Amino acid sequence: MIPVSPDRGEGWQPLPFPDSIEGVHPDTLQAFLAFNKVVNSFEQLMVKDLSEEDAQPSQITCLRLLTERDGICQREIADALRISRARVTAIVQALEKAGAIRRERDENDGRLTRVFVTEAGRELDRQKGHIREARINQIFADMSTEERVELRRRLDDLTDRIQNVLRSSE
Repeated sequence: MIPVSPDRGEGWQPLPFPDSIEGVHPDTLQAFLAFNKVVNSFEQLMVKDLSEEDAQPSQITCLRLLTERDGICQREIADALRISRARVTAIVQALEKAGAIRRERDENDGRLTRVFVTEAGRELDRQKGHIREARINQIFADMSTEERVELRRRLDDLTDRIQNVLRSSE
């Protein structure tokens, strides 16, 4: 088993936002707060689900990435997960100790270490995948097809807006 040290403690709550912000229309702020509540609630649910059975969410997220991109180097893991290289080193060491991954020096560039998923790691990823599938189905079970399509359309639009802000601030 992977040693447990939860990424966020029990009872974790997001930072509160004020009920009003000067310069932000009240309807706009309420839409933002509702969106923020969804994001934070989903994150709490994922942390809870992924922390079960002695695993840290960051380790499971790294393992998920590796099942899709087996053999990438630790720098690529850090870039993909947007975490520090030092944090990746700690995650990879824990996964290696648990037998979920193995590391090998790159045969063409000895400075690089490639990370590969073991069969035990693939099994752990499958187990967590079943939890993910069950939660997705549970969350959206009572929404009609039309509601899911409309939600996706609106969230895609919101994502595009956020991406535009990110691009304009580069």
